[in-house]
Formats: sequence, C-alpha cells, structure tokens
Amino acid sequence: MSIAFSHDSKLLVSASFDDTVKVWDTATGSFQQTLEGHSSWVMLVAFSHDSKLLASASDDGTVKVWDAATGSLQQTLEGHSASVRSVAFSHDSKLLASASAGRTVKVWDAATSSLKQTLKGHSHWVESVAFSHDSKLLALESQDGIVKVWDAATGSLQQTLEGHSGSVAFSHDSKLLASASDDGIVKVWDVATGSLQQTLEGHSGSVMSVAFSHDSKLLASASLESTLKVEGIVKVESIVKVWDTVTSSCRQTIATNPYVGRLSFDSSNLNILTNIGRIKVDEPVLPPSESSQEPGGRGDRQGWGVSESWVTWNGQNLLWLPPDYRAVLPDISQSGSRVAFGCETGRVFIIGFSSAILHVT
Repeated sequence: MSIAFSHDSKLLVSASFDDTVKVWDTATGSFQQTLEGHSSWVMLVAFSHDSKLLASASDDGTVKVWDAATGSLQQTLEGHSASVRSVAFSHDSKLLASASAGRTVKVWDAATSSLKQTLKGHSHWVESVAFSHDSKLLALESQDGIVKVWDAATGSLQQTLEGHSGSVAFSHDSKLLASASDDGIVKVWDVATGSLQQTLEGHSGSVMSVAFSHDSKLLASASLESTLKVEGIVKVESIVKVWDTVTSSCRQTIATNPYVGRLSFDSSNLNILTNIGRIKVDEPVLPPSESSQEPGGRGDRQGWGVSESWVTWNGQNLLWLPPDYRAVLPDISQSGSRVAFGCETGRVFIIGFSSAILHVT
C-alpha cells in the first residue's frame, strides 16, 4: 500500500491491493471518495506539484490521472506491456513519467494524455524516476545498475552513468545528480559531462533515498541498516547522513526508527523533511573533518514525528500507538501538522496537531 500527501498538505491518498485509491481531507480527517477503475492493485500514487492532479500506477499496466479536487477521471494512459511500478510529475506539473516492469519509461503530456516519448535501453525494470527541477531532464535508475539521463522534451539520451541501482535526485540548480545504491555508497555526478564528482561512503546498508538542499551545498541520504544487539537480537533502523557536497565530508549522522522512505530539505536548508518528521541540520561549528560520525539521538528531531510505537514532539514521546495503529510506513505532511498511518490491517488514519496549544518542556 502507498500513501501520499498533496504538496499543499490538504489531501491524503492511499492506494491498496483492492485496486482502489481513497482520498481523505487532512483538515477534518473525513473520507472524501474512492477512485475506482483499475483492474489490479495500485502500486503507487503521486500528486502533481501544483496539487491539482493525482496519478495512480497499477499492476494492470495503466496509469490513471484524476482531478485531485473532484476525483473525476481525467486520463487513462495505456501502452505499457507490464506492471507500472513508478510515476512522477515534472516540477512544472506539465509532464508525467511512468516506468514499467517492461523496462520502458513513457513521458506523457499531463493535460492532454498525449504520449511525448518512449524511453528504452535498460536491461532490467526501472525503479526510480526523477525530473530535474527545471523540468528539462529525466533521470532513470534501473536494477541493471545503470542510470540514464534523458532530455524530457526530445527523448534524446544525454548521459549513461554506470555502477549504481537505487534512488536518484537532481540538485535544485539541475547541475548535479545523486545516485544511491544497495552497496551503501552515494555517488554525485556532473549532469552536463557525466563525470563522477564524488563517492560518498559510510552507510553499511542499502541507501534508499537521497535529496539535495535548496542551495545544493548539502546532500542527505537515508539507508536501512542492521545492528547486532545483545543476545543475538538484530535491530533494523534507518541511518540518515548529511554530506557536504564540496568537501565530500559527512556533517551529521542520525539513527531513526521507523524506516525513512522520503527525504527533502525545507527552503531554509536547516531541516530535513522526512516521512517520520523533521530532522534538524547541525550548523558546521567544527571543521567538517572533525565533525562527529556517531549517530545522533532524538535531539536532532524537530516538531512532530514518529519513533517506533510513539508519536513524538521535538524527540519526546507524546502519544503511544497501540499495535493495530502502528504504520508500515508513516507519512507527515509538508506543513508538519498532520501524521498519516497506513497499517497492515488496511486501516488508514490521520492525526492532526496544533502546536499553539501544546506546551512540552
């Protein structure tokens, strides 16, 4: 199951194995509507950046585009020969890219549903799709260990970057591309030349997500790592690292639980926004080479968050969650005032908070 907030934080959608998408009002928590039409389970949902459109990718090989406000079906995008595993809107909300298990990616006009490009060349399915922030380039990452960068308008191949299979993200100036991998390494590439700029090592598990700060000076990466505890008990947690993109040094390391599946920086570059809450970025008081590599604790957490069986405020346990209400993968709205939980039971629930009436010391 997949859940996602709209970029304006007003709506929450959930996709399920029952072939439907459900829409919720985050302010009231009220159920709005069920979007039906797929003939197999819905793999992923994604909002356009202007929050006006919603795309749903399905195992039936189609992508459906819905009006986010009314729930009316706008387009059904057909042409993939296998399950559609990923969808992404361009930052100007004009284009939509869909990747399938058939090893192709299609680029569509989001308004008219016309097919603009079909991108081929990978020997395995494409797992990650990312547009550059100027909406001109599209990066595709595949299980074949290759990242390809394409011109979104012409469909021409710009770069082939070898040696990685994981998440990809462009810097905000669209000059750099970060790629993550199962080998625990993050690589930073020059988009114009395709040359490798940096190799960032330090994670001991698969790196699942990467994101640049708005000034492109910092890069955050999140991994899933296992630690052997007392009496043979293995603890699995997410490790978030913050890197200096100029020096390649690790500025900060934060251990979190549950799994961090989404990363982005706020406009101040002082906080990392994740699906489990905000993480404060340390100021570079020490020279980067002397900064601590030890994982930080809850003091790094800002505002509302989720930690194992608790909803937290500034890292402090505040609301205990019974087992049936614990999320497989929680998500927090961009405003930080809503927490959504998609549970194994199929239940989706939203908790809304007002920090104005909260006094935690």
